Amino acid sequence: MNQVPKENLKITKQDATDEEIIEACKKASIHEFIESLPQGYETNVAELGTSLSGGEKQKIACASVSAVGPDVLVLDEPTAGLDPIGRTMLFNAIREYQRKTPLVVEKTPFSFPEDVKDKDALIVFSKKSVLNIAGRLEENGIKSSVVYGSLPPEIRRRQIGLFNEGKTNVVVSTDAIGMGLNLPVRRIVFMETEKFDGVSKRGLNVSEVKQIAGRAGRFGKHDEGLVNALGDEKLEYISKTIESEETEIENVSLGFPQVLLDMEAPLDTILKVWHEQKPSFPFEKINIDDILFLYNEAWKNRHFIADFDDKRILYRMITCPIDIKDRELIKQWRKYCLSYTADVCLEHPSQNSRYKGLMKYESYYKKLDLYYQMSIRLGKLIDMEWLEEERDKVQSVIMRVLSKDKNKYITRCKYCGKVLPVGSKQLVCSDCLTE
Repeated sequence: MNQVPKENLKITKQDATDEEIIEACKKASIHEFIESLPQGYETNVAELGTSLSGGEKQKIACASVSAVGPDVLVLDEPTAGLDPIGRTMLFNAIREYQRKTPLVVEKTPFSFPEDVKDKDALIVFSKKSVLNIAGRLEENGIKSSVVYGSLPPEIRRRQIGLFNEGKTNVVVSTDAIGMGLNLPVRRIVFMETEKFDGVSKRGLNVSEVKQIAGRAGRFGKHDEGLVNALGDEKLEYISKTIESEETEIENVSLGFPQVLLDMEAPLDTILKVWHEQKPSFPFEKINIDDILFLYNEAWKNRHFIADFDDKRILYRMITCPIDIKDRELIKQWRKYCLSYTADVCLEHPSQNSRYKGLMKYESYYKKLDLYYQMSIRLGKLIDMEWLEEERDKVQSVIMRVLSKDKNKYITRCKYCGKVLPVGSKQLVCSDCLTE
């Protein structure tokens, strides 16, 4: 930083033109600041850049790299010296993406299973729907990989590997497919256009449709990416949504500041009071419903939890990331809260479960993750050799379950067992409903 800005910006690209330098600085939101200096881009900066703030130095560094236009950019805490607004501006400025293959919405609506083709990805929005579609494909002799949120990460990778290697023809997935998965998908087919967002069922928004549809037509594998949907109504919805403009990001999430744990008040009171205080725009506070749920679970057993009155230990317990809808997982979490002072290690989680089949093994895998998470949070030794062996065993079992007998997950009439139409909202077939 001991040179004039222009020379500093040329470190990564000696032949950069003035126009390229200015454009890079605009992207990094530093152009106006440099222009305000006495001699603009030719201003002498004090030795080691001491006249610049940390944020200004970082923006200049980002602009310098941006001038090169690398395929991959590795950043080490590039926003540490920036305020929240500066961070948002910087990331908005340097995120420029361009599709290498055209994305085409097909004109004729998709029919299932007649129109299924090799390298299709069929999109639904629940585990139940994923397994239902995969079961129907299996009955039609079509091999499929499955991807959904509660599937252990390693199993997801293995399922994706089968698709990448051509051992399965189709992938059936939730919107998890849009979370950075790199698949040689030729066509994305929306089997559903509504999802449950934790509060209610709603139509997919513009960002969701584009993020998922964008997985079609992987560069180097296909000349174009195709998008379709099941039936006329769904295809019309997807066609209109994908052509719409995305709304600007307007809010920045705020997490709970742990310094408040030093206040003289019960932890749940501190959390509730903090959450009720509305921050100024553009900030909004994170949802703490799951945290309060776990607090209430702990409070019921407060007389048996050794450090219930230690707010920092209790906070580490109730902020452990777990699926609160899984009763077996909550039971194991509660057991750790009650017994963690008994030994230097936590007990290995129990394999006993009220669940059956696939759900039983998925729940046990989450227990293994809970064992690891709670051990870290409570400062306990971890039996890593056992943990890795156990994870491998469970992963193998889940893969075996997913490799066969998917037809047991097909949605059928609860009275006569007849297969229901895809997307049916009734649990009874038309014949039984008439009777």
